[in-house]
Amino acid sequence: MSEKSEKLGPLEVLCDSPPYPIVRACSLLGFSRPEDVRWCRLSQFLVDHSGWWAMYRVLASWDAASMNRCLHDAKCNCGEAIPQLHRCMFSVSTGQSWTYVLGQCHRCHSMFWEEG
Repeated sequence: MSEKSEKLGPLEVLCDSPPYPIVRACSLLGFSRPEDVRWCRLSQFLVDHSGWWAMYRVLASWDAASMNRCLHDAKCNCGEAIPQLHRCMFSVSTGQSWTYVLGQCHRCHSMFWEEG
């Protein structure tokens, strides 16, 4: 009896997190273990779970308070409500800065984010 061996092709890795320095800095903002949890880009999460219209409605407002109102019925993958989102600015010594809207699920600790 001979076994046929097949090689696997290259694996495509999809990463749904912001750049690693942003992920790392989130622990300084009080988020729980940001390097070890699932990250969900809000726009992709909404398309996958609620469709394009939900994504448009949320992202069209593009301020944290409006986004939180639009997301009040949305659920995390664990069934918990999507967490409150907060606008955070990250700056580096070169003077560059980036703004993100961030929130973390209270149950499973998944991080929700969108670049702003």
